[in-house]
Amino acid sequence: MKKANKVRSAFNEVKEDWFKDLPLVDLRGLDENEKHEAILSTIRNCIEKVPLEITEENEEEFESRHNFMSTHQDGNESAIIITTYYPETSFAGVNIFYGMVPISRSHDVYEMINLLNLRSSIGRFCVYSDTGTIVLKAATIITQYFNVQELFLLIRHMLASGYKNIPLIKELLSTDQAPLSILEKHADTMREFMKVNPDLFENQK
Repeated sequence: MKKANKVRSAFNEVKEDWFKDLPLVDLRGLDENEKHEAILSTIRNCIEKVPLEITEENEEEFESRHNFMSTHQDGNESAIIITTYYPETSFAGVNIFYGMVPISRSHDVYEMINLLNLRSSIGRFCVYSDTGTIVLKAATIITQYFNVQELFLLIRHMLASGYKNIPLIKELLSTDQAPLSILEKHADTMREFMKVNPDLFENQK
């Protein structure tokens, strides 16, 4: 529990010097090609500042989107992060992929995910029906200006949310406990942990 919450605190931490290299990008007056390249370059810089390594990048012309793939691991938790720019609708989406759901426990996992989504303000968990993969999804709008700081914090907070909540789903799959009882038990544990370690949560007040 202590390690997990240190991870959460680190991802939610905000430092002013992170933002000095992520200024607001003015897209006014740029033609479509210039705008496209400016946004892609800014997203690359943002991902590397998270920090994540871009392991693959591709353009899907038929789907009209540009994908940046990264991976991240902390302890026993690993994730695939795909950040996607959609030029036609001017937004950047972030999908974080975790493990697959056993068909025999899918009903319980759906119930747990619904409960998690009611409590979460960062993205939404879902299960892709064709693969059974658990995904955390969120997006940010790009207007005449690109607020890349918003995308930066979105990715970091989504990673923190995943590392906090995916272990709860794993616990569900390894026991016969009901989703609500697991959430209530961990909520009690979290309250006790916060009382003992208030310094880890100062930035969340």
